[in-house]
Amino acid sequence: MLKEVIRPDQSAIRFKYDAFGRRTEKVVTGKKREKVIRFLWNGNMPFHEWEEMREADRKQPKVKVEYQADFMQRLAEREAEKARQKAGQKQPENLITWVFQDDFIPRGKLTRTGNYSIISDYLGTPVEAYDGEGIKVWERELDIYGRVKNVGKGSDRSAAPETGEQCFIPFRFQGQYEDKEIGLYYNRFRYYDPSLGQYTQQDPIGLAGGNPTLYGYVFNTMWELDPFGLDWKDLLETGLGHHLFPGSVAKKLGIEEWAKLTAYSWYPYETAGSGRFIKNFIVFLLSKEYLSTEANLWEHWKIFGS
Repeated sequence: MLKEVIRPDQSAIRFKYDAFGRRTEKVVTGKKREKVIRFLWNGNMPFHEWEEMREADRKQPKVKVEYQADFMQRLAEREAEKARQKAGQKQPENLITWVFQDDFIPRGKLTRTGNYSIISDYLGTPVEAYDGEGIKVWERELDIYGRVKNVGKGSDRSAAPETGEQCFIPFRFQGQYEDKEIGLYYNRFRYYDPSLGQYTQQDPIGLAGGNPTLYGYVFNTMWELDPFGLDWKDLLETGLGHHLFPGSVAKKLGIEEWAKLTAYSWYPYETAGSGRFIKNFIVFLLSKEYLSTEANLWEHWKIFGS
């Protein structure tokens, strides 16, 4: 894991991780003071982050390796929180809470100054953010390698000036968190360089990752992801989506909206038993003479292994 980066101005960026590869601290050194960004996780998803300022320590820190179970670390953090509250220290005013569901796609950002909803594209990459009044406060566009092409604040009606910052929403491809200080994306077990479209370290699991090379990200960023920085996965599993209704049937039933290319689709294996459902649905359409047996529609919607 990346431990430290020395920038051209000789300032340093240091990182700390837990035993599961989750980053718990990022320290940005300055001439007199250091900015410390701390992270608290909920499983594989970042949950809280906040900033602290402290006097810069010019002494080289001693390397100390500790091995603790996850529950021991959480217990220590809980005890530290109790001690802090007992000493009269308040919750950090710049605390950020990230809202995720059961995936790596961020849904919201909660702060002391406001709450924001995050809109993502089909890859799960954040592209827009809206405040509590429904005003667009941030937007961002990436190229095929994940490099930021364009970033905007959205509406001039937004009262928060920080919403126009590139890292107001720091998440990029699923599982990636942008570190603007070093120009890399933290991708759990590795760091990703968007200017090259590759990782800066070899795959920790070697050839078992199945990536294009030991430093490669995925074969095609249009439908593949690597949220852990270990091995890629196909977003659409077995292929592209299929219409719920055949175009000819939709038109015959008077629901032409379902015949458009942008109509709702289903994806093979995305839902358990979907193959059997579609097969039974086609049999039903045939029984009602909505389909012609010559169309051989099942071959078009064939689900391998179902």
